Amino acid sequence: MEMNKSSSHLDLASIHHFEVLDSTNDLARQWIVAGAPAGTVIVAKNQTAGRGRQGRSWATIPGSLLFSMILRPNWAAEQANRIGLYACVAGALAAEKQTGSPGWIKWPNDLVLPKLAAKDAGPTARPQSWAKWGGILVETGVSSGRCEWAILGVGLNLSSPGNAVQPCAFTFSSLGEYSGTDPDGEAFLSSYLSFFQGLYAAVLGGDWERGLAEWRKRDVLTGRMVSVDSSGDFIIGFARGIDDLGRLLIDTDEGILSVAAGDVHLLGIGD
Repeated sequence: MEMNKSSSHLDLASIHHFEVLDSTNDLARQWIVAGAPAGTVIVAKNQTAGRGRQGRSWATIPGSLLFSMILRPNWAAEQANRIGLYACVAGALAAEKQTGSPGWIKWPNDLVLPKLAAKDAGPTARPQSWAKWGGILVETGVSSGRCEWAILGVGLNLSSPGNAVQPCAFTFSSLGEYSGTDPDGEAFLSSYLSFFQGLYAAVLGGDWERGLAEWRKRDVLTGRMVSVDSSGDFIIGFARGIDDLGRLLIDTDEGILSVAAGDVHLLGIGD
């Protein structure tokens, strides 16, 4: 697959810190218009108008790591979903480095860890229950079938108690609560960016599979019976992983269906 390597080069030398912003993604969008290069990172200690997928609000609590990265991939538009997948893998790898335990991912964009009660199930056992500690939001600009730019928004709960945030289908937690040691925010940011840069560099070298393979190893949904709300259409079946474009595969009575975006709810343990 062709790549414009000059526009896809990722230099992480430009990291900008702010005390308070409305939204790191919103500022990144302004900077894209102004010509900011790929690899520009915007970090905020607090956001007053943070958001998640589908416009949901994202509450900022003490101990959060909040940042956005500007990318200019110039990929075919259908490849853009992979940015979020690679971003989740980078978060899971950074968590593994911090905790010494596997980091897990819930499609499409949640970073999760086993609930503390299930922590001793085994070092590599897929958790039966988990708690969310981070999320990814990717916004893109597409023209003539190409993804010209992307904003990778990341929100990670490093050290705050999980009961202080907005409710969702899965209990919130923090990395520090799980590991017993609160991560240093700057060190964790550096670790995350290093892992993401490595995955992105692999793509520039033509290796699209590396990030997908790492994601599949950390998928908590495979084999579970789920309900997926995709733009008002409800699909029920067993999760069968993701395809090469990052779409969730659901084994239904009508066959295998692929879902590009949606909210997933567990209906049972699995087959």
